[in-house]
Amino acid sequence: MTQHPPEIDRYIRRQLPDLHGKHVLDVGCGRGGIGFLLRTQPGGDAAHILGVDVHEPYLEFCARFGLYDELIHGDAATLRFGQFDVVTACEVVEHIQADKSAALLDRLEQIAKERIIVSTPNGDNRRGPVGGVESEAHISIWTPSWFKRRGYQVRGVGSRWCRFDQAGRIKMALWYVTTPLAIRFPWFADTLVASKEGHEGSR
Repeated sequence: MTQHPPEIDRYIRRQLPDLHGKHVLDVGCGRGGIGFLLRTQPGGDAAHILGVDVHEPYLEFCARFGLYDELIHGDAATLRFGQFDVVTACEVVEHIQADKSAALLDRLEQIAKERIIVSTPNGDNRRGPVGGVESEAHISIWTPSWFKRRGYQVRGVGSRWCRFDQAGRIKMALWYVTTPLAIRFPWFADTLVASKEGHEGSR
């Protein structure tokens, strides 16, 4: 996982329940940024957290810090999982072909009992591998309207015209200044945070 915009953590935290005794799946766990967020969420120290990633060195990195109770090496688009209370897939879907990502979200929505949370760049932010890691390439495009049609609540951070991972000092300042606008109008955003009640929470 490359560095993600830190402002998304605020909106992820707001969507998470108390995690005490919960089973949590972190798809595309990367170097454990979301794992750390989950552990520091109320009840996170008493949650059972499973991390999955296709890039084995990331899992080795996570193992050194003990953020996850279990780690699985594999392609999330092909793995099969049981039921979890909370599922996160942050900075994942853009790394997978659109049809496979949609199928992955279908499955994740089916196994998420309370909440599913997804984050991804807004609009076209395609790129090649980063640091020689093929799985870091961005190969699919996602929009707020796509998530809204599926029943997600969507928020945005930053501006798509000054991408977080490409910005210099001036553009980075604009990124932060424009975030309040992106919250209300996610089509404007650099990064989307989409959340949806799980199949038990929506009853």
